[in-house]
Amino acid sequence: MPTGGSVLYRRLQQVKNRVLRKRRRNLEFEGSQLIDTAMDLQPGARTLIQPQVEEFGQAIVQSPDASDFRLVEVTATEQEFRIFMVGAGYRVTWGEMNAQQFAQGHGQQYNISDIKMEGTQRVIREKVNGLNAFGDASLGVTGALNNGDVTLTDSAFDPFDSNNTSEEIAEWFLGEAGDIAASTNNVEYPTQAGISTELWTLFTSKKMTDTGETILSYILRTQREAAAGNQAAIQNIFRLVECRSTTLEANGAQSGGTNKDRIWLYPKFPEIIEKHMLSGAVRMFPEEWAGQYAGYKIYPMYTCISQVIQNFPGAIRYLDHPKKS
Repeated sequence: MPTGGSVLYRRLQQVKNRVLRKRRRNLEFEGSQLIDTAMDLQPGARTLIQPQVEEFGQAIVQSPDASDFRLVEVTATEQEFRIFMVGAGYRVTWGEMNAQQFAQGHGQQYNISDIKMEGTQRVIREKVNGLNAFGDASLGVTGALNNGDVTLTDSAFDPFDSNNTSEEIAEWFLGEAGDIAASTNNVEYPTQAGISTELWTLFTSKKMTDTGETILSYILRTQREAAAGNQAAIQNIFRLVECRSTTLEANGAQSGGTNKDRIWLYPKFPEIIEKHMLSGAVRMFPEEWAGQYAGYKIYPMYTCISQVIQNFPGAIRYLDHPKKS
């Protein structure tokens, strides 16, 4: 390469004003997009206590001069939920600090400590995302996608079968959603649906017969029409890696070889499903609690989260269907 005579080649290079970093997918279960999140946990708490009042009884038709009215019984109980501290740390050596100061004096645009901190925050958030989605069997908790109290419908309908029309696929999806609220007054119509990435692709690419409307736009349009008439309706359909068969099996939400993706249908109300986190999401340990050793320091970071709380699992439904072959 030319050096410009006596000018060093490096001195002739122009450095871009940004540093490339690894690009990572969104962690849908870590934030509050899917599940309402209260940022109210305090470090040191071990459990959350939820007061609960239950009423039960039945009214009857009385005569005008009746005096023997049936009574409604009311009882008060408490539910207890686990809180977990999720942590990780990064190390900075004395040599790295010296090298960083030298490099910054010669135009380096990034700080290695900041990058290590961001990487530590990411692994904490990834762990939180997994706990929220699937829980942890060793900790004795489940997540949003594998709660044993939620009804699981094992469907034989294959939306990826080319013999099924767009109308049949849409009818199947909406029929399953409608079945949730068909039996008792203890359940509600779902407002959200999480589906696998493959089913999302099918919904957004396959057109309804004789129209330019996709399956997804048809479902959401008909649901908006229902909402306009003050009817409960599905407002959002999310594509989720966590709903894929391979992810479910890898996280113990399905037995190996099940080969079925999962649809997650639920009403997005904090009274039904919620989670709690530490205000500020991920925090650094105070400086006096950082580990100092010969030639390096370790900086721990942490957050606190509750298990995913599903107060009314009857209002939620899992629908497993054959995955794309």
